[in-house]
Amino acid sequence: MCPSETPEGPNCGLVKNFAQLVEISTSAGEEKPFRNLLFEMGIVPIIPHLVGMEEVPTTYATELEALEEEDVAKVEPEEEPEVDFSE
Repeated sequence: MCPSETPEGPNCGLVKNFAQLVEISTSAGEEKPFRNLLFEMGIVPIIPHLVGMEEVPTTYATELEALEEEDVAKVEPEEEPEVDFSE
């Protein structure tokens, strides 16, 4: 059983827990410290940009959908993706 599920359904539990635990900032500073923290937490990069740091978030979604259609974004857990973050 998912710990985020509620009697109202799994999505309701996810939204409730997200709303209680997440702080959203509209004016983030430099991207690199956030990126490093996420990598230390074990986040696997698919595209070398963070969604929340995008000027136009729909661009990120469109890029991700295109990669999924090409089977590029599907990373097996034992694989290490090769991504160049030296921008």
